[in-house]
Amino acid sequence: MTQSSQAMPDRAAAAAPRAQTEAIRPSQPRLTPAEEAALSRARTDRQPYGRWKKKDLEYAVAGSEHVGDVTRVRITYRPASAFRGRPGEEVIQIGAGGEVIAREQLHPPQEAFPWVLASIAALSVIAAAALVPLIIFNPVKGDPLYVPGRILWMRVTEPAVVPAVHFQNLDISGNLSSFAISPATQDTRLAVIQVTLINQQSHEVVVVVDEKAASMLTSADENVRPIDTVKRSVAVDSLDQRLVYTGFVPLWTTVNLAAGEQVTGMLVFEVPPGTKFKEFRWDATDSMIVRFP
Repeated sequence: MTQSSQAMPDRAAAAAPRAQTEAIRPSQPRLTPAEEAALSRARTDRQPYGRWKKKDLEYAVAGSEHVGDVTRVRITYRPASAFRGRPGEEVIQIGAGGEVIAREQLHPPQEAFPWVLASIAALSVIAAAALVPLIIFNPVKGDPLYVPGRILWMRVTEPAVVPAVHFQNLDISGNLSSFAISPATQDTRLAVIQVTLINQQSHEVVVVVDEKAASMLTSADENVRPIDTVKRSVAVDSLDQRLVYTGFVPLWTTVNLAAGEQVTGMLVFEVPPGTKFKEFRWDATDSMIVRFP
């Protein structure tokens, strides 16, 4: 429920504990009885919303259709403030007498990850003025996964091919939340590789990490590009412990690296099962190639 900014609450209302509020957008058109019934059920029964059920929510009727004596009402819901993502959506079926027949959750709210995970990736930039020169001038002898470029130094891990990636990071409210990255089809897997970039120059460099930043060459001589880990990250209610990737931080942002700074994060590639890799190539700001043993 919402309150007018011109209304002064009485003492009883001021003394009452704050309740969760729900608001319907001002532009909401006049609702049919079936839509009113669906909206009422959505507002009073939040159990299907999982981790969103305790949030202050905004609701809207996105549409309805009649199938015989049943009206299918599509409801959207989203946090009432500090939310820039895609709203959750559900369908509630209302009978001719106004009773709720069925309720189906289509998808939960999806947060605007370009602001969330990109900021996390930015926080992983580590000032290493003393450490980095030591690494640069004393690289690990014989390490084929650690290579220099003209501007940057890079170290990568060998790809780990997994069915999916589950991980935890902070959401836009600063709360620790669970996320999942899944293959687009059942016929593909995810190859995860950790990348560390170190600025060895005396000036700041800008590194844009996107689908053009890197590629991997498979044993079949096919080049694959990374997927957008920010867009593909979806909030989930719980983690499948079999798929948890400890320490996973998506590297998908624009990073300003001062001299002696480094950034570390994960790139993800989608490939067929059983894919083997020959080399990893970095193309953003600098050009470097790592050949896997």
